[in-house]
Amino acid sequence: MRHRLDYAGALALAVGLVPLLTVAEQGRVWGWGSSRALLMYAIGVVGLAVFLVVERRSGDAALLPPGLFRIRTFRLGVGLHFVVGIGMFGAMTTLPLYLQLVRGMSPIAAGLATLPTVAANLAVTLLTGRMIARTGRFKVHLVAGVGSFTAAMLVFATLRVDSPLWHAALGMALMGAGLGASMQTLTTLAQCEVPRTDMGAATASVNFFRSNGGTVGTAAFLSILFTTAAGSIAERLAEARHDPAYRRLLAQPDNAHALTGLLRPGGGVNLEDSAFLRTLDPSAALPFLEGYVTSMRIVFLTGAAVSLAAFALAAWRVPDLTLSDE
Repeated sequence: MRHRLDYAGALALAVGLVPLLTVAEQGRVWGWGSSRALLMYAIGVVGLAVFLVVERRSGDAALLPPGLFRIRTFRLGVGLHFVVGIGMFGAMTTLPLYLQLVRGMSPIAAGLATLPTVAANLAVTLLTGRMIARTGRFKVHLVAGVGSFTAAMLVFATLRVDSPLWHAALGMALMGAGLGASMQTLTTLAQCEVPRTDMGAATASVNFFRSNGGTVGTAAFLSILFTTAAGSIAERLAEARHDPAYRRLLAQPDNAHALTGLLRPGGGVNLEDSAFLRTLDPSAALPFLEGYVTSMRIVFLTGAAVSLAAFALAAWRVPDLTLSDE
């Protein structure tokens, strides 16, 4: 039997999501209330409304069958994937910035420094899969995974300019373990009560919601970081400039050249390009690094709050099912 493809639904979904994701990425530059942003909001809302109408009329050919959302475990699975995706992608974007901007690592070195995340993810994914196959229980792993990820955000929030690398590696290991335990169990949760005929749509929906959560998280985390960093750095600079020794340090030719066009009248800071950190004297760069760390702390605490909400939802709302009973 030939299956009809939901071209109209795919087009409506693209029209609904692309403008919203674009404004999520560009909103900090455009201004969240700018005319371009408002236009994107309007197009996105209309596109999503058309998508819902099209999906209701498409029946079995629907790209995202509306009936799936009547299944509690599916709703919880995709919802938690979206929320955890916010924290996951946001952290994976912000942490390398800490390693590069604050610790002065090259992009390659920063990538290699995140290997604890990969190692912990792989080990815990394999262990969790074996335990679920043996017992059929997955809620305990889901809750523990989201809890471990929340703990990782709190560890990252305590990083300082001079924190040893093992401090960051501890957070990376917790993050990798949390993702290894939670990602596969969230997928299992979304699938466990879905009819076999809709299993493909359910699995695709999981990836879809996680990816969109990641886009939102990356945009939100970076927006918070660079919106607050200028103010944090300006405060640290104002404090440091009370020290005559620091003022003399800034007046040195190499440092003055590195800061050309960076310091604005009135104490403001232009952070469009962070390359100056590579040429600035380490002592002169300290207020900038401390300002970045302060802003990153706000970012990671925000991520911890989002992850804590996911942890509470997983602990109190996810049913303790056994797969062998399904």
